[in-house]
Amino acid sequence: MKKRKLRASAAIAVLLGAGLVPALSATPAAAHGWVTDPPSRQALCASGETSFDCGQISYEPQSVEAPKGATTCSGGNEAFAILDDNSKPWPTTEIASTVDLTWKLTAPHNTSTWEYFVDGQLHQTFDQKGQQPPTSLTHTLTDLPTGEHTILARWNVSNTNNAFYNCMDVVVSNNGGNTGGDDSDPGDGNTDSDTPATPQCPPAYSPSAVYTQGNQVTHEGHIWKAKWWTQGQAPGTTGQWGQWEDLGPCSTDPGDGDGDGDPGDGNPGEGGTPPPDTPGTGDERIVGYFTNWGVYGRDYHVKNIKTSGAADHLTHIMYAFGNVQGGKCTIGDAYADYDKAYTAAQSVDGVADTWDQPLRGNFNQLRKLKAEYPHIKVVWSFGGWTWSGGFGQAAQNPEAFAQSCRDLVEDPRWADVFDGIDIDWEYPNACGATCDTSGRDAYRDLLAALRTEFGDDLVTSAIPADATDGGKIDAANYAGGAEYLDWIMPMSYDYFGAWDKNGPTAPHSPLTSYQGIPIQGYDTTSTINKLTGLGIPADKILLGIGFYGRGWTGVTDPTPGSSATGAAPGTYEAGIEDYKVLAQRCPATGQVAGTSYGFCDGQWWSYDTPQDIIHKMNYANTENLGGAFFWELSGDTADGDLITAIATGLQ
Repeated sequence: MKKRKLRASAAIAVLLGAGLVPALSATPAAAHGWVTDPPSRQALCASGETSFDCGQISYEPQSVEAPKGATTCSGGNEAFAILDDNSKPWPTTEIASTVDLTWKLTAPHNTSTWEYFVDGQLHQTFDQKGQQPPTSLTHTLTDLPTGEHTILARWNVSNTNNAFYNCMDVVVSNNGGNTGGDDSDPGDGNTDSDTPATPQCPPAYSPSAVYTQGNQVTHEGHIWKAKWWTQGQAPGTTGQWGQWEDLGPCSTDPGDGDGDGDPGDGNPGEGGTPPPDTPGTGDERIVGYFTNWGVYGRDYHVKNIKTSGAADHLTHIMYAFGNVQGGKCTIGDAYADYDKAYTAAQSVDGVADTWDQPLRGNFNQLRKLKAEYPHIKVVWSFGGWTWSGGFGQAAQNPEAFAQSCRDLVEDPRWADVFDGIDIDWEYPNACGATCDTSGRDAYRDLLAALRTEFGDDLVTSAIPADATDGGKIDAANYAGGAEYLDWIMPMSYDYFGAWDKNGPTAPHSPLTSYQGIPIQGYDTTSTINKLTGLGIPADKILLGIGFYGRGWTGVTDPTPGSSATGAAPGTYEAGIEDYKVLAQRCPATGQVAGTSYGFCDGQWWSYDTPQDIIHKMNYANTENLGGAFFWELSGDTADGDLITAIATGLQ
């Protein structure tokens, strides 16, 4: 077993060469990968095992790509220059003079050679002969010199000018790296009396439990530590590059006969360290927007919520949108809302509408969906980007507005369909499609009137995510308004997009900030911190997810922060496209700040993949948020891949 420790001295020099590196190639390799065992510097960053912030490399350890011939840890890729910083206390791994070195390849590519340098000197080469390697690959390095060294691994792609770079900080031991106890045991002749006590066993692994980074379990007599979020993937089955790190065997206290660290009872799993925290509480909300206009060009109907499996996961549906006109809540699209006739094949329950029934359209289909899935609540949302201009007049007489909304939502024809009201005002006392000058407290006063009118029914709101000083969150009294809400939904997406037609390219839904982000405060973590800092309870806040991507065209460099010539073409609107389309047309090629991007045919698209969403839900649980919401249902795949990821992550 390999032992890891913090580097003894940050002053130890690593001489890997300081020659100038040519500029990055404009045509990157279609391959990515990194060394996972012994862990490379980028692997340690990705697993959170460094004592310092690694920046962007933490989210894309596979992407250290640069022209061939460099002998630095970053290969000269400035985005990952921290990998060259030998003043950092990089953890070291104790190994033997012969060691198996394992790569994880997320996109294998035809390869010429694999080169390994020790302290800048070429030590060993493996010839791939232009063939494509498997997704996991192991090379055996031999005759490594004893002592502390840095090994540089250079993966040379055969049909481009680029290579991938990884550095491993290691200590090569005289005794072959065996950390299980020295059999010679000098001093007493007993081969085990001086061996440190084997650690106590933590609770047994459970396939139904969710484990996050650092959680420890017992499985088949060994202690295993989770490297990141995982569920249902047993330790020892995912390989050395997988979710679990083997920390070695565990034993018991005297008198413990069952191997669980719980002395004396013979029953596993009751003693040891506390079980890992389950990320979710079981009460998290999963809220999805359904658009009434989706029944036209998108051909997305209420029945699709059922057939995709989304209905199994949803707790609430936001029906978008009702209009705001003349200081009142009004119908948005009468035909789609309650008049459109559905055939048996189109209907949720397989029963066709008749010409004379009192209610048809989406409202009737939602009624049928609720009958089959009684756990789902439906909330009518008013406003949105296009119809927020009427809120200013509504704010002049909040009580009259609230009364009109109650009368509409509780119309006898559909009173049983809706369970409350959602306000999507874009934006109070700030500019969206139109500019509002109602004042800072108008939003709070409007919600107070709605709460009075709607009583115990749901009152919710979607709000901006701009966490900059003096930005949209500061423009209105959101903390005051939140007191009247069941939950509040910061729209933590659309931070960046092709409305800045020349770029820089940037992810529209970053979870965190990152080096080179165009605007500080435009990321989910900053938004959540801003709102909780205002005193809004975390469990009232839902994390926002976009089921779509935003993109640019005319891009020649896949690195975030590059220039563009305009908005990439989209099915319905330039610069925006559904996830279900992008997953096929422009698959993800990299990650930045907890979200993904794809580079294809001169287009650069950012969007959340299912794995990104699971990671974001882990963040939501860590922050004790109330769940998640998303815009909007029709952007998901036919099998509901994204909403399934939300549900999985919130478990």
